[in-house]
Amino acid sequence: MPKDKKKDPDALKPADEADTYSEELAVESKRAINYLQVQRNYKYVEFLAKGGYGWVSVVYDEADKRPLAIKCTTDTSEMELAWWPKLQHDTILPLIEYITLDSCTVFIMPVMRKDLWIRASSEISHKCVNEPQFYNDELSFGLCRIWLGDVATALDYLHNQGLCHLDLKLDNVLLKDNGRACLADFSLLSDINGVPEKFHFLEIYEPPEYTKWCHSTPPTSISDAKTFSGDKADMWQFGILSLDLLTNMKLSDTRDSSFSLWHHDVWPFVQKVLLHKDYLEYLMEEAFKNVFFNSLDFELCHEFLEMVLSIEPQVRASAAECMKHEFVVQEWPQVPSSFGMPKQIK
Repeated sequence: MPKDKKKDPDALKPADEADTYSEELAVESKRAINYLQVQRNYKYVEFLAKGGYGWVSVVYDEADKRPLAIKCTTDTSEMELAWWPKLQHDTILPLIEYITLDSCTVFIMPVMRKDLWIRASSEISHKCVNEPQFYNDELSFGLCRIWLGDVATALDYLHNQGLCHLDLKLDNVLLKDNGRACLADFSLLSDINGVPEKFHFLEIYEPPEYTKWCHSTPPTSISDAKTFSGDKADMWQFGILSLDLLTNMKLSDTRDSSFSLWHHDVWPFVQKVLLHKDYLEYLMEEAFKNVFFNSLDFELCHEFLEMVLSIEPQVRASAAECMKHEFVVQEWPQVPSSFGMPKQIK
């Protein structure tokens, strides 16, 4: 049955319960694949990925002669079921259809094997910017800017529908066959004005207005506010995603990253980047070693991050402002074959 994840007490699962849930997903995923093999004549190809809310596999549709991705989940929200089929935009992962089985829901989507997750991982071989040659190529910086523009465009589309994503992270941004980025995973899709004050975010991506200010006093713009809008939460998460992508600091790497606590790690790092342009320049040059930067690159990048990483929600830039910012308005480059990505299809 669909659940309201914002009020679901299982949103924070202990380790043993999380393991049980993962095993349950594995079993249900196999059952779903068996069902599709019999009822749809789909052929199983491979396991692709797993996350907190589902397992994703690749199947082949014999009738239409095309590969498909299927996501099996036992924890579907009403908003996801109601809205994802209606979302139609180039920067949104399209849903072909969904099937409700006894114990799970199966979402059927186009296959997209690459995302923006930057962890060097042998667990899954279909990632993009963790590929060793990516940050070493002189075109990598330009591609990152374009992808951030695509994500901002996707958020603007959602926000204009009165919706917010609330789960922005690098592995929820996929790369299409034409090399452009699109936003995926709508498990936490919510109404902009319906996000509870105690909504649980991943700590690395948690907006300041939702965090607990245990050892300091929050700004009055936060402490005096009675409600917070989900679009502003999205934009903070977008800012952290941007910072992660542009510095290759692996902020969201839960296994290797030193960024685990909001007050101790995340916020001090954000402050240092925003207050010291030379530090941001250093991080960018370390990340993109073969990119020839100019002073305008640094200025635009710093300005862009300042817009979205404002601690005050009311001041934080909107998705519409970000998608039009000079930093992300870029021409598509000629991508070398070493990237393993196709050229943009006009």
